[in-house]
Amino acid sequence: MPLGPSDVFWIGVAPSVAAAIAMLVACRLRMRPTATWSTSVACGLIAGMVAQNVRVGWHTALEKLLHPHAAIDWLPWLVLVAAGISMLAAYAPRSWQRWLVALASVFAIAVPLRLLANNASAMSRWSLGEKFGILAFWSAAFALWWLTFALGRHNRQPLVRGGLLVVVALGISLTVAASGALTLGELGGAAAAALLGATGSASALGRIADGPSSAAGPLAVMLGSLILLGYSYELTATNAALLAISLTAAAGWLPKLPLPLGRSSAVAGEGWGEGILRATLALVPLAIAVASAITTALADIYG
Repeated sequence: MPLGPSDVFWIGVAPSVAAAIAMLVACRLRMRPTATWSTSVACGLIAGMVAQNVRVGWHTALEKLLHPHAAIDWLPWLVLVAAGISMLAAYAPRSWQRWLVALASVFAIAVPLRLLANNASAMSRWSLGEKFGILAFWSAAFALWWLTFALGRHNRQPLVRGGLLVVVALGISLTVAASGALTLGELGGAAAAALLGATGSASALGRIADGPSSAAGPLAVMLGSLILLGYSYELTATNAALLAISLTAAAGWLPKLPLPLGRSSAVAGEGWGEGILRATLALVPLAIAVASAITTALADIYG
């Protein structure tokens, strides 16, 4: 079903504006970069998730937010907790950091457990051993996404990483929607809009700092959850793996390229080479996943 103007407003404009306003307010309050970005991204993502249900009615939106039942209804709260951990880490003394790392690790285990707990159709087709294996795998995936997004700041180029993450979020949206999960596809669009609002406003305000690395927790939870939930429905394992690779390459840490003879490390660290490598690693698997999902969907319709 094509999106109408009202759908574009609620799914695209609302989360983008919410993220931009939150970024502006956080900057005015002189919050630290991690707190600023986490607040902006979380506000945009939660606004997008609530706005998706507002199209049906405010009562429905509030009911799903305050009394979550389906896995997708828990996403705003999971994103909020991830943002809270990130903000706490921004202001906590150094001696607390190891405990916050432990808290984030426990939360990474809780995220897939919470998302899959209400998915009876997925859980019923897995044996007990498969359930433990899948939960262990996805818990490790969320922890690694969080870690590699945070370490992505060492590669600099925050605008490149932020822009690629917007494109990858759109690609995730198209892939899961073409796989049959239209609601998840809309959430991917809302996530892309929130990222665009946060990155654009931060750039305009001169607070780009470390870019998406400063909101590693909320981004890992939201975008990783879209892949997990898509996989638990109709998204193929191959496409889920391609999307995971694309997501990691878009904003995560990548090894430095060997320095060309006669160039300084500062120049090489911000050069075109690393940007092209990152874009290639992110966009090629993304394009394959999108094309595969759309081709399969068209074959099902016309075959």
